[in-house]
Amino acid sequence: MPLPEVPPPSVDHDVLLVRRALDGDDAAFTALVTRHRALVERVIRPLVPHGVSDVAQTTFLSAWLGLPRFDPAAGTFANWVCAIARNRALDALRAERRHRALRPVPLEAVHADLLVDPAARPHAVAERHSDARDLRVALRALDADQRTVIGLSYVGGLSQGEIQRHLGVPLGTVKGRTRRGLAVLRRELAAHA
Repeated sequence: MPLPEVPPPSVDHDVLLVRRALDGDDAAFTALVTRHRALVERVIRPLVPHGVSDVAQTTFLSAWLGLPRFDPAAGTFANWVCAIARNRALDALRAERRHRALRPVPLEAVHADLLVDPAARPHAVAERHSDARDLRVALRALDADQRTVIGLSYVGGLSQGEIQRHLGVPLGTVKGRTRRGLAVLRRELAAHA
């Protein structure tokens, strides 16, 4: 007995599958995933080569949840799901960058070498080493919350809004911790001047 022929993907067939999926037919959405998974993975791979499977899964979850917003008059299902895939891949890329920026910076990471210009004269080099030592001492005077906020801001390069979202505290708390922490640093550095 010969196997039945599988029709090639078509725009009309995709629209039919979307309508059936919206009517509660899970198999129809599974068919859409099967038909477009390779295409979605090709969109994701250049942006997130090590997380293709996870981002593809997030893409199809977003497509499932957003299926009522799909408009065949605005474009094909393939283009729509590829746009979702690209956005989810960019989200994953941004999250990875943020994750790297949010790694805690140990106090020992503030090395005098980072503050020294090798071409500087010995007197200037000694002064910068002293400044780096003073900075390490001043950082020890901060409480953990102040050190976290100032580290995320000045070492991690995050805005106060990003810090607020990362820590899950009110924006006013982030601003207060930053203000009090900078006051402590100014006081400590002035004492060593």
